[in-house]
Formats: sequence, C-alpha cells, structure tokens
Amino acid sequence: MGIFYLLSAKLAGIIKVVAVKQCGSAAQGARNSVKINLIRALGCLIVSIAVFLFSRGTLDRTGIIISLLSGFFNAAFLFLWILSAERDSLCLVELFCMLGSVVIPLFLAPYLYKGERVLWHQWVCAGLLFISAFLFFPSAKDKSPFQASKATQTDWKSLLLLLGCAVSSAGTVVTQKLYVTYSKGSISSFNLVTFFIVAACFSLIFLTLLIKDKACKVTVKKEMQSKFSLQIWLLIALATAMLYVNQFLSTQASQYFVSAIFYPLSYAIGWPLTFLTDLLIFKEKTSYRKLIGLSITICASILISL
Repeated sequence: MGIFYLLSAKLAGIIKVVAVKQCGSAAQGARNSVKINLIRALGCLIVSIAVFLFSRGTLDRTGIIISLLSGFFNAAFLFLWILSAERDSLCLVELFCMLGSVVIPLFLAPYLYKGERVLWHQWVCAGLLFISAFLFFPSAKDKSPFQASKATQTDWKSLLLLLGCAVSSAGTVVTQKLYVTYSKGSISSFNLVTFFIVAACFSLIFLTLLIKDKACKVTVKKEMQSKFSLQIWLLIALATAMLYVNQFLSTQASQYFVSAIFYPLSYAIGWPLTFLTDLLIFKEKTSYRKLIGLSITICASILISL
C-alpha cells in the first residue's frame, strides 16, 4: 500500500511541477511568485478545511507544533522553488531538492526516530548525489546530443536559491515523517495547520509589498501590473489540486517506510519523470555529463533504499 501511495504522490508531484513552472514562465518575478503561491495556499487551505470537517479530523499538541513547522518550511519552499525554476533548469532545481530531502534526513534519522540507523553504503550513495549535482550545473562547454539551446552559467544568486530550496525541502519531508511518528492527530489536521501557515505567510508578504509600494510611491513594472490570463488561472488551479494531493499522499506513504528508505525511494521513482519532463516539455539542454549525472542519481537513490 505504501508503494501505491508513493507512486500516486510522485505522479501528482510531477504534474504540479509542470504547472508551477509554466506559471513562473508566464508571470515572472518575485511579486508574481508571491501572488501565485498565495492563491495556491488559499486553495489548499479551503480543501484542507473541507477534508478536516468531513473526516472529523483530530488535533493534538505535538501535532500542532510539528504542523506549524511544516507550514513555515512549505512556505519557504514554495517561494524559493518558483524563483529557482525561473533561473535554472527543472532537473537542477529538483536535484537540489533531492539533496535536501535525502541527505539531511539521513543525517537526522538516528536522532529523530528511535531504532533507525544509516548504513555506510547509504552515506556513500549520498556522496554520489553531490557528484551528480555538480554534473548538472550548466557549462558553456556542454555539447548537447538532443538540444541546441545555449547553456547559461549559474551565478551565486541562483546557487543561494538552490541551497534555500534544499534546506526548505528537507524541512517539508522531515516534518511529514515527524508527524506520523509522534503525533496522534489525523493527517487531515496536519494539512489544515500546514496550509493555514502557508497562506498566512504569503498573505503577510503580499500585504507588506503593497504597503511598501504605496508608502514609497513605487511604480510597478507594466508586466507586473497585468492581470493573470485564463491560462495562468487554470495552471494555478491544477497546481493547487496537485499540491494538496501530493502532500496528503506523501504523508500517508511515510507511514510505511523508515526514513532512510522513504526519502531516497521517493526520488528514485520521481527523478526519471523529472528528467523526461525537463527534456520533452521544457526543451532544456541535455549534455553527456548530465546523462551521466542522471545515471548516478538513479543508481544512488536505488542503492540507498536497499
């Protein structure tokens, strides 16, 4: 049953990724990123309230604390991800998310979950993931067997965003596992509190931007003033639905695996989908070094899960 939940979650996750990246391409900039994520968070919050009431969800003190942490990590991740996806390829962004969601939980597992330990081969495979990340950084010398697009160098701002994605991604998956391990509350209550915090964070950021612009009499660029098209609204709706489904099913799946298996197995399933999506849908440049990095990532993820 755990594999079914995990497969379904990764399918929902890749659909969400496509929709969000398309949103970021159609409405670029930090301001639009805040606006898009605010709409998504409010949509997920409405769904969470409905599911919580329908399922008669339960809350407990420990669960609330973990859910609050989850909300802050999710808010940071949603904001940083869409900014990173505007600057770098989908594979590079998702690979840093993978580093955060696999390596950091591996390090924390023996301290957070009683009886869990990390084997030496899992540390070796975690090291291979760093090598894979290096191979996925764009190089002006890349020669692509599939695409003829130009390679762009990742600057230090992009690197900081990627590192932020890694840390916040780790926080989102660790809090999921912590909740099902230590809380007696229902998963519907976890999602309710999480998305309430996410919506509150983006509401605060959005209001701050509005007040700042009004106080400083800042003239927002024309492209930032334009209204969202029907296409963007449909993409936001799709991303919102898939975000909730992915969150709900991932939390369900985490009950069936120890953390040292759950996190890498999740990416071993989702990573090939991410690579194909980046190549076929977004037409990103692919080079031989990235193909080597893809092979290393898949092998390392599978070996960690053994």
